[in-house]
Amino acid sequence: MFEGGYRNNEKITTPNKGYGVVIMPEPIYKYPKDHPCHGCVFTFHTNKPSCMTGRYPDTENCINAFYKKLLARHKAESEKKLKQTESEN
Repeated sequence: MFEGGYRNNEKITTPNKGYGVVIMPEPIYKYPKDHPCHGCVFTFHTNKPSCMTGRYPDTENCINAFYKKLLARHKAESEKKLKQTESEN
């Protein structure tokens, strides 16, 4: 492919024979592995960091952080119940 340059911050390329223009979008942004939003399903598929709810993960209003805490609490409670039933037997 021939590299044609950039238009509106988007990479422009033309096929080998030059019969058209293909605009290559920028890759989707992914949070680093150590960031609390890594793997969150409530992010937009854009080339910039984003959140659908507009919340930061350290706050109580972040949906992803809420579900992570809820699942951790549920897991701890189920492990506690499992230990209690094992000790009774």
